Amino acid sequence: MGESKNLALMSNGAKVLQVSSNWGGGKNDSSYGANSAIDSSRSSAWSSASDGDNAFIEIEFPKNVETKYIKVWTRSMSNNTAQIFSFSITDDSGKVFGPFELPDATKAYQFELKTKTKTLKMQALKTNTGNTGLVEFEVY
Repeated sequence: MGESKNLALMSNGAKVLQVSSNWGGGKNDSSYGANSAIDSSRSSAWSSASDGDNAFIEIEFPKNVETKYIKVWTRSMSNNTAQIFSFSITDDSGKVFGPFELPDATKAYQFELKTKTKTLKMQALKTNTGNTGLVEFEVY
């Protein structure tokens, strides 16, 4: 699949609609806030505040979009926590996709996701607990 425009970027009008939490109780634009998952920077990450399997992030697009695939890059910590091993995606009609499996936290993994929607919610299903979160969440 060739690279096209990442729809889940703040610079393309996407925003965080809801998030389970941000590390330290911070806002979405704080150091480990949810905006870090949609900023195209591999040097930043969203971290929840110990949400583990309950971690989620919901992105809203400026208009309805037609998606082809997503890329998800889980964060992890040196003490072997905070990694998401599986997750689901829910569109604005309530249709659930997945579960999708993430083998490790070394890079973004690509998954087919064909839907028309104004929002996408990524829900962690299985983690190794802790400050679960994402380096990047991309939608194409």
